[in-house]
Amino acid sequence: MTIRNFNWRSPYLYLMLVPFLWSTNFVLGKIVVNTIPPLTMSTARFTVGVLILSGIMAKSKSPEQGSWQKAFIPLLIMGIAGVFGFNSLLYAGLRYTSSTNSSIINSLYPVLAALLAAFFLKERFNARQLIGLFFSIAGVLLVTSRGAWSGLSGIVFNQGDLLVILASLSWAIYSLASKIAMKHLSALQASTYSIYLGLLFLYPASIYELSMGAHVTISWSAFLALIYLGIVPTAITYILWNKGIQAVGPTKAGYFYNLLPIYTAILAAVFLSESISWYHLAGGLLVLSGVYLGSVVVRNQTESLGPSA
Repeated sequence: MTIRNFNWRSPYLYLMLVPFLWSTNFVLGKIVVNTIPPLTMSTARFTVGVLILSGIMAKSKSPEQGSWQKAFIPLLIMGIAGVFGFNSLLYAGLRYTSSTNSSIINSLYPVLAALLAAFFLKERFNARQLIGLFFSIAGVLLVTSRGAWSGLSGIVFNQGDLLVILASLSWAIYSLASKIAMKHLSALQASTYSIYLGLLFLYPASIYELSMGAHVTISWSAFLALIYLGIVPTAITYILWNKGIQAVGPTKAGYFYNLLPIYTAILAAVFLSESISWYHLAGGLLVLSGVYLGSVVVRNQTESLGPSA
């Protein structure tokens, strides 16, 4: 296959690219959260992102325009879980745990997404996928326990770890709701409308956060980081992720999501000088194995689908 013949609009390419772009969110978020509190940072980021998305949507000619009313409930769930909940919990967790740890713990998402999809969407997963889920759990436990397998029975999660686990649950709920919403809307529309709804919760929450004495320090580096977070890990990735969800579903997309800790660990080591221990490497290898098993299932069982939006 030549570069010219490569399908650059493949949902699998999107799903491989999105975790890398999101890994920059973990690294930059770790830096900015020390100067801007989590709810305020989420609000600023999504305000930038929704302005970009609104501009794109205004120029697009979609036959589905106006059908958001049919998807209002899943859009509201997307806004609460994926816009308000996930990012606020993630940024709060980054105050207490490292970006490398948080990204690997966040790999619980495929397990949670598969369980929710099996229950609500009646999606089925086979033995290979179950093994992949097992690898994901093992990788998360290995990193969270700092390699102390003997101490798993008495493991104590720190505050940041628990917040990141809740963030993973929020993202699984978001992905499930997005699959339902995109029966009526394009990926662009679902992303944009859900962010508007999420901001309805973020604005009052950030005002309350600031009223309680949260300190904000604005610098040029923080300002530029917020602009970047609004454009790349928000506007661009939310569209690409939802296109992937629309094509292959939340369960299969989850295996590609597990590339996130690999990308994050590399970026954190380069830009944050975070040390990488053997259990980071072993845990990353386990979740990467889960990606491989899941992608094998995808290639063997799913036809090549292009984005419909």
